[in-house]
Amino acid sequence: MRQGSLKVFRRLNFLPMYFESTQKMPLTISAHTDRFATAPQIAPEDMAAIAAHGFSTVVNNRPDGEGGPDQPSSQAMAQAAHVAGLAYHYLPVISGQITPEQVASFAAIVAASTGPVLAFCRSGARSTTIWHMGK
Repeated sequence: MRQGSLKVFRRLNFLPMYFESTQKMPLTISAHTDRFATAPQIAPEDMAAIAAHGFSTVVNNRPDGEGGPDQPSSQAMAQAAHVAGLAYHYLPVISGQITPEQVASFAAIVAASTGPVLAFCRSGARSTTIWHMGK
């Protein structure tokens, strides 16, 4: 994989910030608050850059296998997060089928985090939706 960049858009002021990433294309992270952001699918190799940007927790909302064999497994993501010093949570949700229990679990993870949380799924939309539902 060639080096790309990690681009963070602050929703409040729309200023992009760039960080090293291993994605083939730049990874766009949308910061909704100072403590919560969402992203499309990330790779295990991105965990170090995510930690360097100040995130302390990563939440994976994408079910394993949803994207076929090219999607990294939750186990691979958890191992990479651990190596990067990040807390990692696997809370898969299906679009249009998010349950109250999943919303409560997600809100508890965000509330218990010691620092900024990055949640991801295929596009970032489900992670944004479940966050909004738990506010």
